[in-house]
Amino acid sequence: NTDDDYVCKNCGYKDKLIALFRGKYLCLDDPKNISKPFNGNYIEGALLSGIPYVLGDTLVILNRCTGVIELLDISDEYNPKFIKRIKTSGYPEACSVINEEIYVAMGFGGILKI
Repeated sequence: NTDDDYVCKNCGYKDKLIALFRGKYLCLDDPKNISKPFNGNYIEGALLSGIPYVLGDTLVILNRCTGVIELLDISDEYNPKFIKRIKTSGYPEACSVINEEIYVAMGFGGILKI
């Protein structure tokens, strides 16, 4: 195990809080309701490991250590759908939407359009 295994990663979406912990997903109406044990859900096909970013109705999860980028449709925030996983040889560290397209900063590897 790494220290990262014990860190809950989260981000805001509308008036909710989306939390990721040990490969589980949870959408909270009240951020103070994070409880132990973490009662999130596994999402079929998704690793849910990394830093989450919300871009519109898309949850983008960037894992700088493994180079993996995951995308989930969170238009129904309580029942997200896995879209795809991209394995890169870079270090995804930040993302943004430009002209309705997602761009990921890849450290020294430049910028990746997904």
